[in-house]
Amino acid sequence: MSANKEEMQTHENGPLTITKFPHLGPFDNNAYLIAHREAGEAIILDMPAGSRELIDAIGDLKVTAVLLTHTHPDHWADYDLVKSATGAPVFCHPAEVIMPAAKIDRPLADGDEMAAGSAIVRALHTPGHTPGSTCYIVGEILFSGDVLFPGVPGRRDPRPPRPRRRHHDRRFQARVRRLRFPRSPSRPLRRRNVGRLTRTRTS
Repeated sequence: MSANKEEMQTHENGPLTITKFPHLGPFDNNAYLIAHREAGEAIILDMPAGSRELIDAIGDLKVTAVLLTHTHPDHWADYDLVKSATGAPVFCHPAEVIMPAAKIDRPLADGDEMAAGSAIVRALHTPGHTPGSTCYIVGEILFSGDVLFPGVPGRRDPRPPRPRRRHHDRRFQARVRRLRFPRSPSRPLRRRNVGRLTRTRTS
């Protein structure tokens, strides 16, 4: 099922307009357009099947980057469409090995920053769902990819031994202040929810 105008969700955050395109492709994925309208620049987050809806919304904006949360195929099924329509470089953490390396233009490291106008999108390496899973922070908004599902942590792939999981959980809880825009539609997840989620992860 593809997104439509009624389903798209728009969030104003200072000079940014963040548009969520839900229910894309057979796996019900989300994609996001982070647009700085005054500067005429934008960043795309993930490119699942059905990304034509997102491409049609770009208009005259210049896309400065396409960011991947991870490389499970459902998150980049429309790679060719998005790449040909925007010409923008594709960023991904180098620990991701599912996507052919030739399709990744620039490797991402934890803390790397990408700009759309004066707005900064910062990468936060959050291994667990996949080795290179990456969340992205814009101000106090965090795009969690499949690290979080509604109400529960995302499935870990592969599942590491318990001691490592506990270390990752403490790191995750310490670094995340406020969560919005998890993979699928749900209410915002804020600081008080993070402890519950990480405790669930170690059970």
